[in-house]
Amino acid sequence: MCVGCNTPLFTNKDMTEHNFEGAATSGRFTQKQACNSFFIKQREWMPGFAGSEGDSTKGIIECYRKVCKRKLG
Repeated sequence: MCVGCNTPLFTNKDMTEHNFEGAATSGRFTQKQACNSFFIKQREWMPGFAGSEGDSTKGIIECYRKVCKRKLG
């Protein structure tokens, strides 16, 4: 949800799985590290989406509602 206007920005269907290949080794034991991040599929309103307008190299994600435009993240 956007903090500025309470608009839902993505749903559970937009979340993607990822493989975290990091492993910590100490001696003869190997421990898998847990990843604490969430990844979502790129939405059409995000910069860099194929066919989207604007500068795709800005790196700033804003709420897609024109009346809000609050920076996210």
